[in-house]
Amino acid sequence: MTPPKQNNSTRNNNGHLDKHVWFAGFIVEALQSEAPEAVAHKPVVGKTQHKGEPTRHIDEMIGSVRASLRSMGDGDISFSPYDTAWIALVKKLDGGEGPQFPSLEGIPDLDWLKLQSPGGSFMSSAASTAYALIQTGNKKCLEYLTDIVDKFNGGAPFAYPVELFERLWVVDRLERLGLSSYFRSEIDSCLDYAYRHWSDEGIGFTWDDMVRDVDDTAMGFRLLRQHGYHVSTGALKRFETKDGEFVVYPGQSSQSVTAMYNLYRAADQAAFPDDDDVVQRAKAYSYAFLRERRASGDLNDKLIISSGLPSEVAYGLNFPWKANLPRVETRMYLEQYGGGDNVWIGKVLYRMHLFNNDLFLKLAKADFSNFQRQCRLE
Repeated sequence: MTPPKQNNSTRNNNGHLDKHVWFAGFIVEALQSEAPEAVAHKPVVGKTQHKGEPTRHIDEMIGSVRASLRSMGDGDISFSPYDTAWIALVKKLDGGEGPQFPSLEGIPDLDWLKLQSPGGSFMSSAASTAYALIQTGNKKCLEYLTDIVDKFNGGAPFAYPVELFERLWVVDRLERLGLSSYFRSEIDSCLDYAYRHWSDEGIGFTWDDMVRDVDDTAMGFRLLRQHGYHVSTGALKRFETKDGEFVVYPGQSSQSVTAMYNLYRAADQAAFPDDDDVVQRAKAYSYAFLRERRASGDLNDKLIISSGLPSEVAYGLNFPWKANLPRVETRMYLEQYGGGDNVWIGKVLYRMHLFNNDLFLKLAKADFSNFQRQCRLE
């Protein structure tokens, strides 16, 4: 969406466009513009409205989303051929012929069990755990892999479980799409879970993940604080280097646009007056990084493939939290949210079905059109 054009009467004595007038015009245009592809719910003033059908259609979609949210487990993630192949290499542990899992690089001297998580996995990776099982025959490795193979019908995802990642991103997507009012109890449940597993060392994509990252930590920091949970700034310090940079992981080889964008949003939207200076340092670093990448046109990310990411980052930089309105953000995010087209990047490409899906997008468009209809009637 391009900002509205203004005539000369909106300019100040220096001939420059008054920023307050420009912003007001932008808000009006955003709220008046139709939700993309929302023809079926197009508001028409002065004509007979068939109120029951759109409402019934929205209620059905809300019911479908609510059912999926209430059935959340360890994470709905697509399977990985790479990790599945590693599991298929595991031979029968009882000495028999053939593989341990019919459905389906090494460091032999490593002290494997020092790296094992409480859930039995190694870095929540099926491939790493499969190789550790080959090397050690460890029972907890076997239990972890057996559970995965059963849940994924003979396959395996690149990482599992991913329940913290899934719950935090579900809340973020529902709020930005303007749908949070329909799912208050489900959102509270997600955030209660995240808070129970919060650590001042940061968090990863599952409760027992030994590798903490700034992406999940920043998302959790912002959402938990915005919903009234007490979360200290200590978790952000873990990702600050001696040079004043903020990293996704200690020792990373390249920076992530989306991780820095989530760090910027956390520092911009969830800062308190008495916070440690690390919050302002995080905001300054992430803002400068994003502006530089935006200026160079390099907003491709190492964690996700999303056509709406450049527009999303641009909007966040142009309109910080104090200059933003939820419904305007929702209208913009309807075009930025990729639905089922977004693909995540790990050892393989994968999808997170629960919070990247076309049902969320369809429901959000219908809801926004109903909002427009109500505003025009009023």
